Amino acid sequence: MMKGRVTADDVAKKAGVSQSTVSRVLNNYPFIKEGTREKVLEAINELGFTRDEIARSLVEKKTRTIGLIIGNISNPFFAESAGVITSKAQKEKYDVIIYNANHDDYQLEKVNTREAAQAAVALAKYPYFI
Repeated sequence: MMKGRVTADDVAKKAGVSQSTVSRVLNNYPFIKEGTREKVLEAINELGFTRDEIARSLVEKKTRTIGLIIGNISNPFFAESAGVITSKAQKEKYDVIIYNANHDDYQLEKVNTREAAQAAVALAKYPYFI
């Protein structure tokens, strides 16, 4: 087992390929020889490589994160809505960050000014959108 986080460069060295080839395999590039793909996937499994999603989002300039702003999580309507939205988002491989604003306009405005999430679903004032 390696010390620290396993990188794509570590995978490339183990598989005997370039870092670009590792990237192409990870992104399902179609023109990779099957033998090469298998070597890379084997190295990924042996080393326990996982993608750094934060670094990936910086490179791609997009995230797979949805910010869900809720008026009051203790309200059964909002809690159930959050459950449905979270479940559907996760099936599409999105992460969901839930922010409980407690019907506080200041908190809602504060969250509105952040650009941390790719999209924000506001249930606080507009529950009829669901």
